[in-house]
Amino acid sequence: MIIYRLMLKSLKISHFALKLFNFSRSLSTSKLENKSLLSIQGNLAAEFLQGLITNDMKSIKRPQSFMYSYVLNIKGRIVTDAFIYHLDEHQSVEPRYLIELDNQCAPYVASYLAKHNIRRKVKINTDESISVWVVMPPHNAPLSSLSDRQSWLPLKLNHSGGPDVQQNLRFYAFDPRGIPGWSGRILLRSGIEASLVFTGAKCEYHTLSSYNHVRWRLGLPEGSDELLQGKTLPLESNGDLSGAVSFSKGCYVGQELTARTRFTGVVRRRYLPVQLSPVDKSQVLLMKPDDRIDLSQSTVFSDSFEAGSDSGKSTRPVGWLRAVDCVTGKSNETLEGLALLRLSETAAHQSELRVLLSSCWYHVKPSVPSWWPNDIAPELPRNVM
Repeated sequence: MIIYRLMLKSLKISHFALKLFNFSRSLSTSKLENKSLLSIQGNLAAEFLQGLITNDMKSIKRPQSFMYSYVLNIKGRIVTDAFIYHLDEHQSVEPRYLIELDNQCAPYVASYLAKHNIRRKVKINTDESISVWVVMPPHNAPLSSLSDRQSWLPLKLNHSGGPDVQQNLRFYAFDPRGIPGWSGRILLRSGIEASLVFTGAKCEYHTLSSYNHVRWRLGLPEGSDELLQGKTLPLESNGDLSGAVSFSKGCYVGQELTARTRFTGVVRRRYLPVQLSPVDKSQVLLMKPDDRIDLSQSTVFSDSFEAGSDSGKSTRPVGWLRAVDCVTGKSNETLEGLALLRLSETAAHQSELRVLLSSCWYHVKPSVPSWWPNDIAPELPRNVM
């Protein structure tokens, strides 16, 4: 009887361990079809990029490393955000870096970089041989579960005729922004699915919308739709918090305004996560995940500013909606997104904010990501993930 009980207990423990293992080896993956890669190659490639980006190229001096950064114009506004990869390519004598950026702005950025390549022997090309993927924890898993590297360790395929993982997997690492382990970036040979490389895990496909919602809740704007080219400032985009800006490196294009803002210690506007709910539930904007709507006129006002317009008071907007999408699994009454908001006005009128979307008025509820320092917008509620 004692032996039977011990065997039963052992089986229960083994069953629990198996469930735990399977849970940790489940991944949610998606190919980022909206991303392009530019190749910067040459012995002076690192020096060339160092003078054009907000982050420090020294931080990715070692191969198989990457970082998040911005490229600015001479006025200190964002031209593009970018992930910059330093790959370990044994067949290449010259160092090569890959810049991941939005499809929409890739041609302009390539031209912009070429203008600064007058005296540099650097080759700038589009690389279509590699695709960009994002990996996230499975549904209902802890947001930081990818911080355990073993939970998404790729394995070689052992069956005959299977591709070698070394040929297909060019890079994989945690996203350096926000909470450690909330997502990871993968570079695969074009035409290869993530499930063929991460064979030791159960890979579930997720939509771009799923990735965006988590990113928005973390206060991480990304891409040219959210970071308007030539209009957006690095610190307003939370680049000081996400590690996109180095304040210890030397000079780079557009550095003066960023350095001056850092010196004053005052960032008056920031991108904040927002939830939208209809003012009139009989007038609801019908959306499906990943639907695109025009946000060019989506200005956020407070009720007091609107009411004061007849009496000659200022109608200065509190901010601007930069991204919005419906929440999967919920009604169209629930929308989420990102808004660039004036922090002082937002704190003073946080219960009065509203925005017009396609003839439908919505209440705007801002929040502050839980990973931000406590001294940023302390009057606003914390967004606990």
